[in-house]
Amino acid sequence: MYATPADDRPRMIEWEAGTDMDSVPVSISWWQPATIAYGGRDNATVVIDSKGEMSVFHGLSQVGAAPAPYPAQGPTWPEFWPLGMVADPAAWSHRIRDTGCMIAMVDNLYGLAMTEEFTEHIRWKLASAFTLLKFYPPLGLGFDGTEVEFEDGVQVLEERAARRVKRALLERLAAERRVLRGVSDRIEAHWGR
Repeated sequence: MYATPADDRPRMIEWEAGTDMDSVPVSISWWQPATIAYGGRDNATVVIDSKGEMSVFHGLSQVGAAPAPYPAQGPTWPEFWPLGMVADPAAWSHRIRDTGCMIAMVDNLYGLAMTEEFTEHIRWKLASAFTLLKFYPPLGLGFDGTEVEFEDGVQVLEERAARRVKRALLERLAAERRVLRGVSDRIEAHWGR
């Protein structure tokens, strides 16, 4: 049901400078969800890309495109969490608009970046965005499995979304456990010297 993300760890990006943390230039783009007055509606949901184009949505469907009324604001936090392939970055960014995340691209690799300032709940919001896009949450988010941690997730995301994250993490960890157990069994069988 879920795909494994391209990496379990974030890449750190200086979005405004267009470099990674080692000052190496990178090619970057992003798709910022926004709500604006457009087409006779006060609360039109749109996604503005870093090239100045705007995709207009009604529900989950894209209903139009136009030049953006203002430039897209880039990600606000240096973490870039690689996903892999993305079918339609504007539609995917629209799908995760309520998580505080957006779709970004660094050197032709799509991933997630934050649209809001750092909060202590960032990992739950990122995990939710991954699951909404049908990806497993990355193991690098650092969940430790405590009861308080899950209660925090329910408070941040509400119960249904927190349980979706929980199920995805359990599926991912079960798959990882099977792979590691297989490696362990092969080492035991073949490294008997």
